[in-house]
Amino acid sequence: MARTRYQEVRRSQKKSYFLREISSLIMQISYDEPLVAALYVTRVELSEDGGVCYIYFSAYQVQTTEEKKKAFEEARHRLVLYKGSMRSALAKTSHSRYVPHLRFMFDEKVEKELRVNDLLTTVMDQLAEVDEREKHVEAEEEDKA
Repeated sequence: MARTRYQEVRRSQKKSYFLREISSLIMQISYDEPLVAALYVTRVELSEDGGVCYIYFSAYQVQTTEEKKKAFEEARHRLVLYKGSMRSALAKTSHSRYVPHLRFMFDEKVEKELRVNDLLTTVMDQLAEVDEREKHVEAEEEDKA
């Protein structure tokens, strides 16, 4: 069943609310937990029925995707311990009837975007080098003529 425009707007508002509040809660937790301090929230998604809130994370200060996944897995165990208090805090500030279950996920979408951007930058640099070489070759041919 398709959602109405009003339902989509409400869903979008709820997602932005959860992103803002959960990011704030994660920041508070990171003062006590250095493993959690290495993470940041990239996005928040709600399940179709709104019963589950998927919180996607990535990691600071590590380069490879494998290192980021490892840092996330280490911190996720700590986050699970705070899940109940996070839901309780969301229930106090939220004006909804219920608070969704929280699921912590590693955001591979962001990692893929970063890899694609790196590849595009590399290709653009290589094309610029090729263009520069072609200009030098053309200039040398004109000088010979």
